[in-house]
Amino acid sequence: MNIKKVLLVEDRPSLQYSFTYAIKSIFGEKTVVLVTGKLAEAEAFFSDNVGELDLILMDATIEDGETTFRLVADIVKVFKRPIVAMSSNNDDRKKMMELGCTHDCDKGNIVDFLTNWKES
Repeated sequence: MNIKKVLLVEDRPSLQYSFTYAIKSIFGEKTVVLVTGKLAEAEAFFSDNVGELDLILMDATIEDGETTFRLVADIVKVFKRPIVAMSSNNDDRKKMMELGCTHDCDKGNIVDFLTNWKES
């Protein structure tokens, strides 16, 4: 799997850092990771980079409890590459899958998920 650019939507700075580190470790240091925890910024990053993105990792709930459900529903209309629903909440991941995410993963398992996904 050749991943060159990833959109990571995650609001917790500690997870932003650790997920970015994992992405670069798994897919290579040259992998560009666009990171945001804000809905408007995620929309802008997506819009500005849609043709270059290889993978989206999407948290279900970001800043002030706002969900990314509407964003997922909009993105899947034009983005035909993998979108991973990330959440510790099983119901949120299920909802994101219903909206069109291609994969789901508990945040605690993201490193193993990405490693296994790359190798498949």
